[in-house]
Amino acid sequence: MSSPLSFTQKILRITITLADGVSEFAPGQNTLILTGARAMASIRKDPPPAKNVCTCKIFGMSAAHMNAATVVPNQASALKFPASKKVYLMVEAGDLNGFSTVFQGEITEAWASYQTPPNMYFHIEALTGYYPVSASMWKYILGGV
Repeated sequence: MSSPLSFTQKILRITITLADGVSEFAPGQNTLILTGARAMASIRKDPPPAKNVCTCKIFGMSAAHMNAATVVPNQASALKFPASKKVYLMVEAGDLNGFSTVFQGEITEAWASYQTPPNMYFHIEALTGYYPVSASMWKYILGGV
């Protein structure tokens, strides 16, 4: 058993869940779990009313997985009807002894970056509580539509 101060190699486990009911990573699979992939995650907690923000870069994802999880920013249909492309992100950090959840939220923007081969990556921007707020905001703006 290691002491709390002993060095252990840290691992990120990133889970992406497609909740639109249409997209899939594989037949019958709407969840992709990446454990130990080369990745970076920056998590920012600002004071209210701001939401928690997570920015991730994941290297080594297949093009098919990146295409399935892509979320186009400022997509009008996603703002009017948030369930049309809902993708969830969970980031866990830990070691071989277990993981702790450090972020859980909705992806607001995600795209594949092919600008720096061979270091291509999947870029993710996510917020906690984004879709419930945007859905209620549109209901208020459109007068209960």
